[in-house]
Amino acid sequence: MIVYCNKGLRQYDSYPERVRRRRVWEFQAVLRGKIRPLFASGAEEASSDTLWVFGPDNLHGWRGSGRNDEAEIAVFHYDIVPRELEQYCRRDGWISVPLENDEPSWLRENVSQAWEHFFNPLKITPVYFQHLLLELSLFVLGKAEDFLLPDERPQAARIVARARSIYDSRMEYGIGTEQVARESGVSVSHLRRLFQQQEGKSPAAVFTEMRVQRALELLVRTNIPVTEIALTCGFSSHSAFSRTFHRQTGLSPRQARKEGAKKTLKGEVN
Repeated sequence: MIVYCNKGLRQYDSYPERVRRRRVWEFQAVLRGKIRPLFASGAEEASSDTLWVFGPDNLHGWRGSGRNDEAEIAVFHYDIVPRELEQYCRRDGWISVPLENDEPSWLRENVSQAWEHFFNPLKITPVYFQHLLLELSLFVLGKAEDFLLPDERPQAARIVARARSIYDSRMEYGIGTEQVARESGVSVSHLRRLFQQQEGKSPAAVFTEMRVQRALELLVRTNIPVTEIALTCGFSSHSAFSRTFHRQTGLSPRQARKEGAKKTLKGEVN
């Protein structure tokens, strides 16, 4: 789910973005001019035609080239990204990739469309932003050599990973084990055997954990109402969500949000 979208000209030397925690995934691109990420330890070298991705709670800010020049930027904030992108960013908490040839124009067109959807939403807008997130993630991962190598995992691991990915992308629609198995190209019984082998749990148990984990992230990192989080994570009602969440975490959703806020203030959230 997108949280924020912006575009336009910035003078980050005159009006720098201070170093602070952002509780979301940040995609920021410079389409013209130069900018640089700023950390507590100092600033990186200024870059042009670059897309940066920062994970949640990564302390950073933004500065310009040092010459007080204007730069054209595009910014997207998402609460959750695909697992593959999350893994790719895990080592340093952030990554950057170059924008080559007509890629700045492609990103400029996308941020203009996103701007319209963000401030003048349509019924199709949630689908559009989900599609945009996948496009941005594929763009970044497509420049990562490790992700372009053949998948050498055993077939069982690949099927389980695919099933998890299918569920993760369709969670809010209440997708069940039967549909995940069908889209994974295996029978329900075979998928259950593979999950027991690879995860030591049934698909239903793993999918419930995934829903609760996503809900926890949304509770801690956003101000989205609890009822909306329940529906976003595939629960049929607020009460069903609260029961499952309490069973898995020992806390009510509201208690988890309160505890998460306290940890964030103390700098303890990872």
